[in-house]
This record gives sequence, C-alpha cells and structure tokens, in this order.
Amino acid sequence: MTQFTTLKKQAIYLVVLMAVCLLSGVSFGQQAQSPQAGPSRPNLGTASTYAIFTGGGAINNTGPSVIVGDIGQDGAYAFNGFPPGTYTGTLNRNNGASALAKSDLLTAWTTNAAVPCGIVLGTGIVDGQSFDPQVYCSGGASTTTGNITFDAHGDGTAIFIVKIGGQLDANAGTHILLANNAQSNNIYWFVDGAVNVADNSSFKGTIFARGAITFHGTSSLDGRALVAPLGAITLSSNSMIIPGGGPGNNLTVLTPAMGDSIKAGTKNYQITWTGTGITSRKVFEYSLDSGLTWKTIDTITADVFTHKWDIPDTVSNKAIVRITDQNGLIGLSGVFIIARSTNSGSITVIRPSAGEMIPGGTQNYQITWSGSGLTLNKAIELSLDGGLTWNLIGTTTTDAFTYSWNVPNTPSTQAMIRITDDNNVSGKSGLFTITSPTPGSIVIIHPAAGEVIAGGTVDYQITFTSVNTTQQKTLSYSLDGGTNWSLIGFLNSDAQSFSWASVPNVSTTQALVRITDANGVTGTSGLFTITMTAGVGSMNSLTLSGLDSKNNIGNAKTLGISWTFTPDIGTSVKVEVSLDGMMTWIQIADNPIAEPQTSWTTPNAGNYNPVFVRVTSTKGMTLTSIPFSIGSSASVSSKASMNGYSVSNYPNPVQEATTITFTIPVESDISLKLYDVIGREVESLLTRHFEAGTHSIPFHASLLAPGMYSYLLQAGSTSLVGKMNIIK
Repeated sequence: MTQFTTLKKQAIYLVVLMAVCLLSGVSFGQQAQSPQAGPSRPNLGTASTYAIFTGGGAINNTGPSVIVGDIGQDGAYAFNGFPPGTYTGTLNRNNGASALAKSDLLTAWTTNAAVPCGIVLGTGIVDGQSFDPQVYCSGGASTTTGNITFDAHGDGTAIFIVKIGGQLDANAGTHILLANNAQSNNIYWFVDGAVNVADNSSFKGTIFARGAITFHGTSSLDGRALVAPLGAITLSSNSMIIPGGGPGNNLTVLTPAMGDSIKAGTKNYQITWTGTGITSRKVFEYSLDSGLTWKTIDTITADVFTHKWDIPDTVSNKAIVRITDQNGLIGLSGVFIIARSTNSGSITVIRPSAGEMIPGGTQNYQITWSGSGLTLNKAIELSLDGGLTWNLIGTTTTDAFTYSWNVPNTPSTQAMIRITDDNNVSGKSGLFTITSPTPGSIVIIHPAAGEVIAGGTVDYQITFTSVNTTQQKTLSYSLDGGTNWSLIGFLNSDAQSFSWASVPNVSTTQALVRITDANGVTGTSGLFTITMTAGVGSMNSLTLSGLDSKNNIGNAKTLGISWTFTPDIGTSVKVEVSLDGMMTWIQIADNPIAEPQTSWTTPNAGNYNPVFVRVTSTKGMTLTSIPFSIGSSASVSSKASMNGYSVSNYPNPVQEATTITFTIPVESDISLKLYDVIGREVESLLTRHFEAGTHSIPFHASLLAPGMYSYLLQAGSTSLVGKMNIIK
C-alpha cells in the first residue's frame, strides 16, 4: 500500500466515479467538459527555484543538456557532466540551501499525501486521454503513451495533481499537450517510485519522485525534476526549463505527423507547428534513426508557424523532425516515413575513380559516392580480382556519402569498390590500382651502439628517424640482448623523440631499445651499456610467460609474471592487470620483496586487446609490460573486428564533432567512456542496452582541450579501445 491510497479509499473512489458517470452520461474513461475548480497549488517552498534537485543521490549528465533554473543536490554525491551540460541558475550542493530545499520537499510530500483523490486512474495513461483540473491517483506503477492533454477550460490558474503509487515510465513518443490556457507550471506529478522518460518524449509539469529520475535520449521537460529523500538524476541530451506563469510554454509539431509517409527528395515540404511563448529564433533538425543522430535543416528568426524543407533523397522508417527555440523549448514530431520515390534508387561511386593509383597501406582514404533513394544502411566491399570475389570493408548507417578506408598492403591492378544498400541498390567503381607500399623504416639514433648511460637517469631522450610509419608507436627496452622486453611508453604523434622517464638502475652491457609502429615497422638500437648508480632503487624488468609468438594467450590459461629490481624499492610489490588499454587496473597480487614472481589465470571467456600487467613497489617504482591479447587466435588491433565486435570514429582527427560507430554481434549492455592521455575518465558517453548490429553515436568535442584521447567500449565481457585526436 502506498502513501497515496488504500484499498478502502480506492473502492470509495470507484463507487463515486461510477455514480458520476451514470448521472452525467460520461463513460468511465472520459472527463466531464465543464470547468473544474481544481485543487490548491502544492507548496514546494525553497525547492520551487530548482529545475533539477535530489535530496540524496548522484547527478550525471552525458550530453549537451540545457538546464534553465537552479540545480541542487543534498549530500556528498557524484556530480558529473557539466560541461558539456549547461545551467543558468545557482548550483547548491551539500550546503544549507540544499538541506532546506530537501526539508521543504519532504513537507510538501507529507502535505499532499493527505490531499484526497478525485479520480482513480488505471495503470496506463494512454494516447488521447484528457485531464481536467483535479486530483488523480493510481494505486501502483503506471505508464504514459502518446499525446496526453491537460485542459484548463480557460482558467490559467487551474491546478492538476497526478499521484502515481509506484514507478512511472513515460514510453517513447509521450507528449504532454496543453489546452485552453493550461500551464505546465500548474501540473504536479507526485510519484512514489522512480521515473523514466524515454527518448522522443516531451513532458510537462513538476515531477516529484521518491526514487531516481532518468531522462533518455533527447527527451525534454517543461517543468522541474525533484527527488526526495533519495534517488539519482540521470540526463543525456535533455532540456529542463522551469515554466513561467504566463501561457507561453508549449511547442507542438503538427506536420510531419506520426505515421506520415513522405517521398524522398520532395521539395518545399511544409513543416508546421503550433504553440505559445515561442521565441522568434528557432532551429530545425531532422533525424533518420529515431533521434540517435540529428542534422540541421535551417535556422530562422521569424514569428511564423510554417517552414519549407527539402526532404533528403534517402529512405527511412524512423524519421523525426525537431524544433528548438532560443529558450530551449522543444517540439518533436512523431516518427514518420521517408519513402522511396517512384524512381528506382541509384549509386555512383566517385572515388576510387577508374585508373586511379592508391599506395598500399594508405590510411583514411575517402571512398565517396552519390545516389538517390537509398536506405541508411550500406555495405562497402572490395574486390582485388576485377569483381570475381568480394570482401566486406565495412558498413555505414547514415545518409553520408563518404567512408574512411584503410587501404590494404596488397598490390592489385584489378581493384574495385562496391556499395550496396538494404534494397540491393548497388554501385561499382571502375578498375583501379593498389600499388606496392613504400617500405617504412625506423632508425634509432640514441641510445647509440656502445653508449654508456647511468642507471636511474631521469627523462633520457630517445631520438630516432622514421619514414612511412604510423603516428602510433610502442617503445620498449631489453636488458638481455633482446630475449625479454619491457614497456617504456607509447607515442601518438609524428615526433621523433621520446622521454624515457627513468632508465633502470642495473649493470648490463646487453641493453637495447626497440620502437614499433602500428603496422609492425620496427627499429632496434645497437647494444649499449647501463651502469649501476649506488643508492638508487628501480624496477628493472618485467617478464611474462605463457604468451605465444603473437603475444596472445588463451582463456582460462596461466600467465607467469616475474620481475627484477634494484634495492631499495620498499617492502612489497603490487601486481595489477588492465583489460581495457590501461584505463582501469585490477590488483591480482601483492608480493613481499623476497618473492619477485606470481601467476594469474586469464578470464574464462571473452576477447581482450590490448592487455597490460603493471608492477609497483611501495616506494612508487613502477614498470608496465608490453601489450598482449587474451582469447584471440591472432593479435587484434583495437579498431579491427573481434569476433564481430568493432569500434571506430570518423572524422579523426576531430575539430568540432565526430561519430563513434560500433558493431556488436549479439544484444548487449554497452558502456562507452572517454579518457584523457593519462587515463582519467573525461566523460561517460553512454550506458544502455543495444540490439545486435551497427550503431552510431554522435559526439561533440568543442569543449575539450586539444590532445589524444581514448574511448573504451565495454560490451559484456568484451572490451575494445579506440583513439581520438582532438585538434583546434
């Protein structure tokens, strides 16, 4: 039993409601159309200035959310995502103001729990349902679907109170509409549980929940999101606006309407909308994938309610139009169809062109094409024998006409590209040539053969020359003439020098330095000498046993780990492993100095690449292993397919925006996070469930500093890492 209702009260309400229906001739699901006096306005006290507030829980945002109003949080909980999110009011966290707002909310809850119910609701608030000024109650969890109208019958002060006796789930496409001077500032949702508002929803009113509140996708709230006593607030790319007292706070897209079918390529289609309080400046956007990604149609500055749009020459059954005004008021159309025109679709491959010569190994070559009447999903294939056989390069799920391709190191004079959409509309390039790549080379200058370096030297400068190599390079060293290698670090630029943080403090005449790029081009120094410096401790070498020739080890296998050191390094050595490219570390052992070896059993299932082992002494001396992989039959790069898994982003380097695309072979819970160059988490891009297939996530990098970043995709037990270079 909730705080709102008891079984006895529900029975009384049902009897009263049935009597009203019999006397008035109105069916059980209808509302009387005469004006209602309505209940009194709930008193939120100092909490009324907050657009979002939680009395006890984290506030997490992952996208460019816009909050118009104050933000509050009582207690020492996580607060993430501002920026990229923005807010116009005051931030109160774990202070006197937040404590007072929480107290005022709890008082408001107790007061309104005692307000008698006027009409009993079922478990579902459905499309077409209308509410008069009244107190409504449900005895348990409820859902909302479609267009739901609040009708004030001309009374701009009329109050609506909806009490939900459990969790409230607003399904995708839920839109709260205001009629006859109804105002979102006068609608109150008291929810005895969590609230989830799905993507493509526009909600109105003050939501007061006794559990977590989550807004998904680009859903919006013209109102407040308040939690007390406990519960997190999670946002993605949402707008939260405290409504004013005037009538202007609604924007409803009329056309295109839900279910409409519009021919691809239609010129001067009229987008229409209605509403009040809409600013002159409005941005028009469209999505072809139910709101996952958006493209701008136009921006206008005019007090009009119609705007022409040239429909893109592509097909989609998940199209949406979005209108956003200068104050963040958002109107979303229903999902509609862009259908194939009467003309059949076509694809013309522009690049590679017939007779073109492309060096093997070229990175990010741009395949381009033109076409009309195409689906979003397209497969890109390569033939090296004039079209006799084809191999998949990749797929695209947008209406773009370009694809970034890493050309293979396979010479051919009979190369062709083929692009095919879901309707088997296909286009082929002319024959072109992939030439033999110019061999890459790395020559190490320092340390030079025979050079003598003092052990413990800090920031020794390794210098080298490189030709036709990738920016990504791995540097490692050996103390035994190349039998065993330990990691120095990674280089992700065209620089030809690297600072070796600390040369190990050992005595050896068999030292080597090795540099390897992403394509396997390797340069190795000549043998040089390291002399031991008295009184300086260091971790000197880290050796892994159990790896095959491709630096891979199977699942549920034993990895041997041993290390050498020069005293004094402390009393013990902590051993850790990273399965996500050094983003996070898991401790697997803590050995006393007298035991410089241990072992670890790899995970029972899953593919992991790259994997690292790290040893760190109690005095802070540390050493990281060379990268290796687990569970693969061959070493797999982070952007390559891994049993059907892949992740990449384009464009890269990134100036303003990029799209991260990933493929998963089975439905999974997906986590995608961004890290800076030293491994600190910058942003959690998404955490949600995805169906099997290829998915694209837009990412705006304008607020991030230039530099190299990594993104980690976690899909079940599978981890993949991609690199993103942000430039300005």
